[in-house]
Amino acid sequence: MNYKKAKLGYKVVRFQESGSLRPYCQHMPIYRVNNWTFPEEGAGPLTVLTTRRAACYLTKRGGTPSLKLFCCLYIPSEHDRVWHKGDAEKDGRTAADLEASNLGILLPGCTALADAVLLF
Repeated sequence: MNYKKAKLGYKVVRFQESGSLRPYCQHMPIYRVNNWTFPEEGAGPLTVLTTRRAACYLTKRGGTPSLKLFCCLYIPSEHDRVWHKGDAEKDGRTAADLEASNLGILLPGCTALADAVLLF
């Protein structure tokens, strides 16, 4: 993985009582501050938000006070779709698909796909 390609982004996670940081979507890995997080084996890229405005928008409209916003570095993915473990890549959803199906909480054009994410 070429960490020199890292870009600045934002990640919104749910802070759980156990102290773990879960993504907004249940099907993704647990995040840890100052550690790189990768997609689960057999799953597609992770999602990040490219603007602070989009991250604040999701945090305010996400429907739960446990949402926390983090700055992050991310490695842009060469994949153009997100898919869950056990699904086929061709059945995955593009960032635009995710935004269109979540208009109340995601701003259009502000979601990127990542092969690795580092919260800080």
